[in-house]
Amino acid sequence: MNRAAVANRVDAPPAPTFAELCSVISTELWVDLSHATEETLLVDDLGLDSLALVELVIVAERWSTEPWPEDLIASLRTLGDVYHQVCSGAGLGLAPGTPRGRLEGPDVRLRPVMVEDEPYLAALHVWGDALVRFRLRGRTPSPEGMRRLLWEEILAQFIVTCRDGRRVGVVSAFELDARNRTVHLAVIEDPEWVGSGLALEGVAVFLSYLFAQFDLRKVYAECLADNYAAFASGAGRLFDVEGRLREHEYVDGRYEDVYLLAVERSKWAVQHRRLFGDDAPWS
Repeated sequence: MNRAAVANRVDAPPAPTFAELCSVISTELWVDLSHATEETLLVDDLGLDSLALVELVIVAERWSTEPWPEDLIASLRTLGDVYHQVCSGAGLGLAPGTPRGRLEGPDVRLRPVMVEDEPYLAALHVWGDALVRFRLRGRTPSPEGMRRLLWEEILAQFIVTCRDGRRVGVVSAFELDARNRTVHLAVIEDPEWVGSGLALEGVAVFLSYLFAQFDLRKVYAECLADNYAAFASGAGRLFDVEGRLREHEYVDGRYEDVYLLAVERSKWAVQHRRLFGDDAPWS
């Protein structure tokens, strides 16, 4: 059974109701779902074995435009899990009718990263304070290691440019958790533009793009305490502080606190309208 052939198409039908999904599953897998709820366990309550679970996924993928990730399939436990993934397109790609997110703000634009940008991106990670205060934390990877850092586990990544095309920095979304619908965000600003605010505008555009393009609940970011001071005024408005790890990272000869920040989907819809003047396409 070829899952890719079943799911990888652009004409996937609209998502069903929970009752409609149960009806299709019941008919095709010969399993009684007349009293099923979203809390019904696939194995313990329905007795589905490995083959039946594969068949269940193939049936459910009829409403997706691409195959579900293997790690997501392994995490399915209930009919509610299956139904959520049917409705959200497995947390990847556009759901039918979902508008694409904007790629520009008043002063910046986002453009996809190209292979020719790799030397610039590598330099961004090692210039000045970025070497120790951002993702590398003082490490100097090999060219192969740097390339893995730039591309592995990346959901979306853009160069932030000003209106005349000059590069301001890079924004990345990585480590997608498809089951829980979260992703992590990173931004590195070009030293030439530090203090201009353009990189932060790029982050705002990127957040709107992520929520419009993908079925995410939250976007997380981690930052060192010294970095956090530059945008702490946004706490409670633009983002929430969900945790603070005390003396967690060893940087520049001392241990520094690390903040865990979160931007939530519905709250960002309000900020999107305030910042860009139109309704959020995911609200």
